[in-house]
Amino acid sequence: MTERVELPTATPGVLMVGIDDSPPPPMELGEPGSAEFSGFEVDILEAIAGRLGLALRYRRAVWSQILDELERGLIDVVCTAATFTPERARYEALVDGRADAVVDDSPIAAWFVGQLDGLRYVHSLPGTESHYAMMFAKGSPLRVPLDAEIERLDAAGTLDTWKRRWFEAG
Repeated sequence: MTERVELPTATPGVLMVGIDDSPPPPMELGEPGSAEFSGFEVDILEAIAGRLGLALRYRRAVWSQILDELERGLIDVVCTAATFTPERARYEALVDGRADAVVDDSPIAAWFVGQLDGLRYVHSLPGTESHYAMMFAKGSPLRVPLDAEIERLDAAGTLDTWKRRWFEAG
């Protein structure tokens, strides 16, 4: 039997996720902690946390506050739909090297890839011009295991199922 390695989270045994105070549907719907809280990102985060043996908690706040809390180690990951603009503090996190990764709408993501060394384009949702995003503090040891779980969900076809559920009309 393989012993599970405890991941270094802000709160031991808990994946603390920062989400924007006004995320667009269908990424997140409802209030965290309520029975109605659901969405594409919620499905992914629940699967990842469950597979890694972590409880899942959300911190909903304005973008600048969750970015600050990520940088200070109070939350583990930011997972929220957002538009990146050079005028916003989150851009500074990339330019200053405080964040390793970002996923956003394809035209904006393409611009960032062209501007920042080491940033790469990872995935696109069929039929959309938007991209799924998680942001980690620079050097976060959680990036690799969370990326591995997303790859596992993709290989199993689970992401495709959720994409159809949340992004296709019908």
